[in-house]
Amino acid sequence: MTSKIKIFLASSNELHNERNEVSLFIAKENKHLIRSGVFLELVLWEDLQHSFKKNRIQDYFNHEMLKCDIVIALFYTKVGNFTKEEFLLAYNNLKKGKKPYYLYAYFKETNISMSEMNIEFLEEYKNIKYLQKEIEKSEQVYCKFKNVEELKNLIKSQIEKCIEPILELDTNRQHILDNNNEQAGKIYIDKTNFGPILFRMCNRDSQFKLFRNHFIDNYKKNFFNTPQFYVLHGLKGEAHTSFIERLRCTIIHSFVKTKLNQKSKPYFQEVEWPNDGDLDSLLWNLLTAFDPDFFDSDYSLSKLLKMKSIEKYNNNIVIISHVISEKKWNSNLIQSYINSFWLQTKDIKRTPLFLIFFNVEYSIKKNHKKILFFNKQYKIEKELPKIKNNILSSSNFFLINKLQSIQIDHVIEWFERFKVDIDEKERKKVIDLIFQNGSSVNMQTVEKELKKYTK
Repeated sequence: MTSKIKIFLASSNELHNERNEVSLFIAKENKHLIRSGVFLELVLWEDLQHSFKKNRIQDYFNHEMLKCDIVIALFYTKVGNFTKEEFLLAYNNLKKGKKPYYLYAYFKETNISMSEMNIEFLEEYKNIKYLQKEIEKSEQVYCKFKNVEELKNLIKSQIEKCIEPILELDTNRQHILDNNNEQAGKIYIDKTNFGPILFRMCNRDSQFKLFRNHFIDNYKKNFFNTPQFYVLHGLKGEAHTSFIERLRCTIIHSFVKTKLNQKSKPYFQEVEWPNDGDLDSLLWNLLTAFDPDFFDSDYSLSKLLKMKSIEKYNNNIVIISHVISEKKWNSNLIQSYINSFWLQTKDIKRTPLFLIFFNVEYSIKKNHKKILFFNKQYKIEKELPKIKNNILSSSNFFLINKLQSIQIDHVIEWFERFKVDIDEKERKKVIDLIFQNGSSVNMQTVEKELKKYTK
């Protein structure tokens, strides 16, 4: 499952060497990005068709550029007419919320000898300074570089920051197009069919990337027929279920469409986690929670597969979610549940791919100075890694980074990432309302307010 990100490189011929170096750099980056299911496609005008066209050849180049996710414009001693045209067109499209999602301007600066500073040079160089002032006037940012290595480092740092947001945006837009939504050109989420996931994305990129890499890696290792187990842990209120919904509507749904050729979204079911009793009764209560009227004395996996809600998903993905509070925590139950029930799939020829999420919610404590030995959260965090060693398929058990609270910077970045149409005054008002006198809040508080800006 490889996702392609297209990058258009615009520059005049005087930066021919830099263009070649960027091409080599992108090829080198692809060697390790491809392992994560990402491929960077560099689009250069010289690699496009040079056939006669009905309209200007530059119109064709512009059309191809506007299919790209990222546009990088390089400048040196002059602003080429076509480079300027491409740059302004990309910027206008970006402001409308269309591709490219990201636009970068890099200016080369080196010492120029007096002999080179003729009238023609000075006239051209005035255009460079004018363009820089126009960028500043628009309250945007450009970068300067002195050599190829500096340029490559600048590009690398920015690409690393925008890969995940681009993959998210493309998945969201594709879903909208698939449903023939008339607002497909906008960042729009239909709550009934898709789920309001955009407001659930602050400060979750590291967890998103970890899941994505592990999920794809397991697929490549042909572990498809074995259930995968994921642990999400964090304080209550950090929206564990929201994060699973985000995964379901993006990475997982994309996989189902491209690899399994299924149009329907993966099946999702929340199953209550039991509280009191010995291990056998806890396991029984847990399994009957799938459907109290369906299970009898037989609580095998083959019985579960005959449930009408799951039976039709044999060639799809089934997501099971359990919310486990501190009070309900029982590591022995998790191990028994995995080993004695879910790992029966090896004896069954055809099953869906099951993704089981254990959502561990820590209590919010007023007294943070409680002795660690008596702290239930501390105990759980110590036990979580040990579970992996006690299950029969440890390679399919994955502990995702702890869900952290949301900082002010994360909400500001969210507004910028999705180019939400809101003025500075209103944005400040929203941020003040969310954080009030604190520097961080839980995700549910953020979701409640940002939900208004996802329509």
